[in-house]
Amino acid sequence: MGNCCSGTRGDDDQRSRPYVQLRQAQTWAKTGIVGLRDAGLKELPSTLRDSAASIRVIDASNNEIRDLPAFMSDFNGLQKLTLTRNLLVTVAPTCCGLPALKLLLLVGHMEA
Repeated sequence: MGNCCSGTRGDDDQRSRPYVQLRQAQTWAKTGIVGLRDAGLKELPSTLRDSAASIRVIDASNNEIRDLPAFMSDFNGLQKLTLTRNLLVTVAPTCCGLPALKLLLLVGHMEA
């Protein structure tokens, strides 16, 4: 039997394929909602920058994000940012320049 249904993540992870990433970015731009919960991220993807003008909500909970990128200041319409259970140490300088931000969730943290 082949390993078509092995259930392991790695090189065959569908989310790492360029077409899937393109469709994901298009969906983010269209809906304004970015769902990156439990994605195993160490940082927010740079592809978010392309949709910054239309993004209103980002949920990147339950990842291993340590720092927010400098391009966060491009998210002028961002209203809700959820970063619970990550490895963040500081976010204040990055989030201070978000004029539409109404809700910032930083509850809990992951063990390093």
